[in-house]
Amino acid sequence: MATKSDRFSDWMWRDNPVNVEVTIGRTIFVLKKKALTTHSQFFRNAFGEHFKEGQTRVLNLPETDADVFELFTTWMRTKELPSFSCSEYQAITTPAENGSRAEKLWDSIISRSYIFAHMYMIDEFAAQLHEAFMEAHFPANGDAQVVFTRFPAHATLTRLFDDVPEFAPILKSISKGLMTFFDAEPQGHTMFHFHLPSSIKGRFMMLGG
Repeated sequence: MATKSDRFSDWMWRDNPVNVEVTIGRTIFVLKKKALTTHSQFFRNAFGEHFKEGQTRVLNLPETDADVFELFTTWMRTKELPSFSCSEYQAITTPAENGSRAEKLWDSIISRSYIFAHMYMIDEFAAQLHEAFMEAHFPANGDAQVVFTRFPAHATLTRLFDDVPEFAPILKSISKGLMTFFDAEPQGHTMFHFHLPSSIKGRFMMLGG
């Protein structure tokens, strides 16, 4: 006998399929309309009867990476995100440079997925990505040394600060987490200048203050 959550999942995925085309590599995801419109106001509007996509049941998302959309479709079914410690997500995507740490695949996909979720108004997905990112890099019970060993790469921080609006909750959380870390360190001022990309220092100070 199906549980309540199973029955909801069955209902959500029973509907006429909607083709969502992600143009990175010409990848096409075939999904249930109800699954998409349940999670996002953007998709509810896009597939409305007054728009072309509502008639053709095809939507192009040219600014979305295929791996990000694949994570989103997995999350819709499971409501789970990959763990920060998963070995398959520890691969390096951006080498270390100028004193910054190398960016790992987990940070790359989580940060890009947050940008996607914010852009397409997928609030529950964005909130879970936000929580996962903060727990990975700024755990509530972690001391400064823990934060230092998990400090985000310049590439990750720059992507988030450049590509989401300043009112996005994750930027405020990151800024407060960084400020707490720098304040706890004797060499905090030096570390601030060493560990933060120069392009985001001004915005960090405004958000973290």
